Amino acid sequence: MCALFATQLVNAQSSSVDAQRSAADRQRQQTMDAMTKSISTQMNAIRASRKIAAREATPAAFFVLDPELQPASASTGPACDPMSAIAAQGLASKAAAANQISPELVFSVMRRESAFLPCAVSDKGALGLMQLMPETAMQLGVIDPLDAEQNVLGGAKYLRQLFARYSGDLNKTLGAYNAGPGRVDDYDGVPPFPETLNYVDSILNSLQPAKH
Repeated sequence: MCALFATQLVNAQSSSVDAQRSAADRQRQQTMDAMTKSISTQMNAIRASRKIAAREATPAAFFVLDPELQPASASTGPACDPMSAIAAQGLASKAAAANQISPELVFSVMRRESAFLPCAVSDKGALGLMQLMPETAMQLGVIDPLDAEQNVLGGAKYLRQLFARYSGDLNKTLGAYNAGPGRVDDYDGVPPFPETLNYVDSILNSLQPAKH
């Protein structure tokens, strides 16, 4: 009888744990879906603003050029103004203090990632001043990746996590921020991709003489 009761109790506890995990998974998915929807709405608004800006900035032409003759560097321009260096330094200092890392590092990464454009959206979907991917932003507790302060705080937190993961190795930290920790782990160092190598060198050079 006691054995039967014990079995029933274990089964009940197991079912309760499974139910809690399922509820947590559902909540996480709901949060991710809500963030994705919000980001999609904001990205559509940014694209729409860019199209409007392009129409207003481009005079009507009498002739339409062949597509192969169109300038390759044509751009519709950003939908927001870049943040001033002073404002960016303020955000970098606040985020750095909250995460106990160098404000110069946060500032340099921000400048390299987005050129201080709060509304920056990459072709891969990275968002904001520190170019956070939506899933990474969610893991860092960033509710709105296009909010400048939230974005920089999240980016600084991520830099701190990577810095700790790689035992203070700034080269690996920056390589992971650009290419992902998995790539750094695979190569046991900065991945040999031209973009990543240039990225790391650019930020390290901007931090001279103090790298951290």
